[in-house]
Amino acid sequence: MALMQKHRRKERHTGGGNHSIGFAIYKVPKKVYPGLYQSII
Repeated sequence: MALMQKHRRKERHTGGGNHSIGFAIYKVPKKVYPGLYQSII
């Protein structure tokens, strides 16, 4: 997995700091999308 921040290279040259990011992780029941579990394993 990779994350890229827009205009980060330009801001780095002007002394800009890092931007905060966040993640949300959800558990999906097998009966909602059974193919998901087979593709991960």
